[in-house]
Amino acid sequence: MARSSTTGETDLPDSTKERKRSAAARPAAGVSRNREKPVDMGHALIEAYQTNERINQVLLDAIDPKIWRAMPPCSKRRNIATTFAHIHNVRCMRLAMSVRDEEPPARLDRAEVTPAEAREALEKSAGAMVRLVATLEGSDPATLEKFRREYEALAEEYFEDNLVRQDYLITCATKV
Repeated sequence: MARSSTTGETDLPDSTKERKRSAAARPAAGVSRNREKPVDMGHALIEAYQTNERINQVLLDAIDPKIWRAMPPCSKRRNIATTFAHIHNVRCMRLAMSVRDEEPPARLDRAEVTPAEAREALEKSAGAMVRLVATLEGSDPATLEKFRREYEALAEEYFEDNLVRQDYLITCATKV
């Protein structure tokens, strides 16, 4: 699902063995967490980025290239290509505002982006976001908390009843 980039810039699992190891580290389905221990928000945010990126990669693999530029009936402003470019470009904007010692990945040209370019760019920006959160978790928890609140405000429109509405992209893609 998540691909390994030739530049090695991703922190996402890229092999079955790594995914199995990663899954083994998580509690089994149906097992609740220890409610007496506070949630590690940095770790939770990293897991959310990694899950989101795996879903993006699955969606990119599933989209027929013939509809890549089609305007879905559920969107008035963005076609499928520009939606994926927007996700990456927002990550780049957040990275540019938050990271001083690392150049954010290059932004995508929404009018020209191909599925392969979107796939690679999303992988790079997700990896950079994971590194940012991991760094802030260890060095500046207050900034991490501020970053998390800002990111939640940006992502709020994609949540409904505490569930991520990524079905939006699938629905748009299948309606075209």
